[in-house]
Amino acid sequence: MKTIFQDYEGSITELNGQKCKALLCVQVIDGEKRITPGVFWLNVCDGRWHRFFLDSSYYFLSWTEYNELNLSDLEDDDYPVLDVGKKFGLEDCKIAKIEMRQVQVEMEHVGLLIIYFSEERTFELKQSGRGAVLTVL
Repeated sequence: MKTIFQDYEGSITELNGQKCKALLCVQVIDGEKRITPGVFWLNVCDGRWHRFFLDSSYYFLSWTEYNELNLSDLEDDDYPVLDVGKKFGLEDCKIAKIEMRQVQVEMEHVGLLIIYFSEERTFELKQSGRGAVLTVL
C-alpha cells in the first residue's frame, strides 16, 4: 500500500494518461435505508488498484495505491458493490485529470472529487455531512 494523496485540495497527477480498466463502488446504507457511495476501487492499465474515498467529517480525500484488489471491501453483503465503470461506460476511458477541492453549496462546504476523462466524460463525487452523491456525465 502506498498513500498517494491525503489532503483537503489538490490533484493526483500520477494517473494522468492511464486507462480505466475497472471502477467499483462499495455502497453504504445509512440509518434511513438510503444507499450512498462509500469506498471506490479504480483499476488502471498498469495493473495497480487505487482505493479512494472522501471523508465526510473533514472533506479530505484519501487515495491509496495497491498492487492487488483487497477483496475484504467487496465481500460484505451489507455493503452492495456497484460496477460504476461498466454501468456508465468508463472502462477503457483515459484519465485526463483528477482533482479534489472544497466548494460551497448553499450554506455548506462540500468535498468534491472530479475525474476528467479524455473522452469528455466526467466522474464527480460530492461529499457533505449529509452523505455522498455520485454523478457521471
